Amino acid sequence: MRRNHLPLQARPGGTGRQLGDDAGTILLIVLFVSMAMSGLIFVGGIVLGAYKTQAETEFRAVGQARNVARAGLVDAFSWFRRQASQPVSVFAPIREETADPPILDTEDPDLGIVRHFQISGDIWARYEVKRADPRNPLLEIRDVSLVRGLPGAGQAWHLAAWGAVFRRVDSNRAFNESPNRVLGTARAFTEIRRLSLSPPGDAAINAARGDRVLLGTRTRVIGNAGAGVVYPLGTGSVAASGEISGSPALAPIADYDGSVEAVFGVPYAELHSLADDVFQNGAAFPSPIPEESLLIMEGDLTFDDTRPLRGTGVIFVNGNLTVDSSPHNFFNGLIYATGSIVVRAPSVLRGSLIAGGTIRVEGSGDYAEIEYDKQVLAGLMISMGQYRISKAIRFVE
Repeated sequence: MRRNHLPLQARPGGTGRQLGDDAGTILLIVLFVSMAMSGLIFVGGIVLGAYKTQAETEFRAVGQARNVARAGLVDAFSWFRRQASQPVSVFAPIREETADPPILDTEDPDLGIVRHFQISGDIWARYEVKRADPRNPLLEIRDVSLVRGLPGAGQAWHLAAWGAVFRRVDSNRAFNESPNRVLGTARAFTEIRRLSLSPPGDAAINAARGDRVLLGTRTRVIGNAGAGVVYPLGTGSVAASGEISGSPALAPIADYDGSVEAVFGVPYAELHSLADDVFQNGAAFPSPIPEESLLIMEGDLTFDDTRPLRGTGVIFVNGNLTVDSSPHNFFNGLIYATGSIVVRAPSVLRGSLIAGGTIRVEGSGDYAEIEYDKQVLAGLMISMGQYRISKAIRFVE
């Protein structure tokens, strides 16, 4: 029997037309959803990029704020060091534009040390080192000498600085007032201390015992207005074959104190942190030493003709020191050794020597000369005995 095959759309009931309409509707919905999803992905990418840019900007601003706060600490540290009266007993920055020359310690003397400066374009920085901050005492400058067990005011100071990076839109408004906007802030803290240089006596040689001083032939110990050799009373006699002069030449004293804390004003651990450099290997010790530096050697140290003792400064040897023969040995300053010191000719040392062990000075064809020079020590006290940073700078955002 023959069947009648008609096209689907021609069949009674219109089923083909309905299926075609439904397929078109579904296709439109799919296209709409795809466009919406593409739009969401595009917008999400833009938002994510904006958040990433904002986060990166804030991260950079916080990093810059740290540098700004550090600059505040450096400015405060410099202020303490340049004051004519030492130690400083009161933190009081001055602004006197009519003075000759003008004194511009700060932009706001009532607050403390305050400065603004441009970083780039409309990005500016501000730091504050406050005289007082009742709401946050950690953010104010304060004398901590008594807390640290140091005698007298002004020996140690706690320094704190607040730094900010901000966008400066209107220069007539405060840095934190709209339309200006703070981008990042940071706080920085450290501590400064004074370093003293106070030998047990005004003398060319300061010895822990009189019978530990051995001065051979062709040696000169010159005390000038000070003594030639100072040592504790009742500790024996100096053995001298060379020349000793001074006022007096030999000066045994009852209150001799050659401890690190008595000479430098701080315990050894603190002196370690105040040093310009600390060496564990004698071969790395510089020659000549950097001008007006405080160098510490952990262990024995020897100078010789290939590496002579030269320069001006303070040398601390936690061990024994040997200054061997060299025509280039010429040193100005203070030498402190916890152990013994040997000085061989030819050598010229000006300032003062301090040792916990034996001090032996040996001449030969030439002289070994040790001369007390008060002016050298006074100059070092002015340049080095001022405030030094005694603690690492720490930051809080």
